[in-house]
Amino acid sequence: MLSRAAVIAPLLLFLPVSALAGGAPVAVRVPTREVCVKEPIRVGVRSTGVVYDRLPYNANPRWFSVRIFDPQGHRVFGRRGIAPRKWRFWTYEPPGTGAYRTTYGTAALAASFTTRVHAC
Repeated sequence: MLSRAAVIAPLLLFLPVSALAGGAPVAVRVPTREVCVKEPIRVGVRSTGVVYDRLPYNANPRWFSVRIFDPQGHRVFGRRGIAPRKWRFWTYEPPGTGAYRTTYGTAALAASFTTRVHAC
């Protein structure tokens, strides 16, 4: 029969790794692919609560940035911060037609989505 020390010692080897991992990555809302002029492009973020331990550097794993660019490439909307546990949404109403690009940046993700705006 194994002693208590023999059973507990292997478990302690994993404790520092999981304790240092900490934090949670961020879930992002994919914006609608097509909308009409004056209909909002809706973006959002939230913390997922999942442990993620492969950060590129010692950053808060819940940081995020979201930006929306107009068809000419100018930034027309931007938010950044620490993702809350509940969803946080923002909207942007495009004034004209064209392809608007939404970009998200997080500790675990860099993604870009295109929303086409039509004159309906």
